[in-house]
Amino acid sequence: LQRIMSNNQNRKELTAPFISAIEMLSNEEVVTTLRSTEPHAIACINWSDYPYAPEVTLHIAHSERALALMFEVKEQNTKAVTLEDNGPVWEDSCVEFFVRDPRGEGYFNFELNCVGTLLAANRRSRTNANMFSAEKLASVRRFGSLPHERIDCRDGEWWIVEIIPF
Repeated sequence: LQRIMSNNQNRKELTAPFISAIEMLSNEEVVTTLRSTEPHAIACINWSDYPYAPEVTLHIAHSERALALMFEVKEQNTKAVTLEDNGPVWEDSCVEFFVRDPRGEGYFNFELNCVGTLLAANRRSRTNANMFSAEKLASVRRFGSLPHERIDCRDGEWWIVEIIPF
């Protein structure tokens, strides 16, 4: 499994290692396993009117049944207001992952805030989206270093894992 991370200037090809049945591991085992994979710095800024960029590292792997992602973040201000899936997680401290839909046109968009609230959709464009149902959202396993509760603002570091079934 290979992924392309890009912005307007850069493209970086990543190879996601195969880890059999990673989706069956305990949360602690997933974290240990993903941290043993090659870390990939995410170092692009896509919003010129907002130049601050936290330090973000991605660990990625896949099994026969799922894609596993772990983001580690160091930032000045951590915030989480959105606690309901498919809400405005982009207003919180969050990470985002895009992957081309292998069955046709479009792509999948997974946006996860620092406390595990998920916005997910199959998109044809930024404005043309089929949002995931509650059942589909529930199939994406999520856990992290912060509890699923509101965070007004604090300094610090956090990590979040999502395991997306194929």
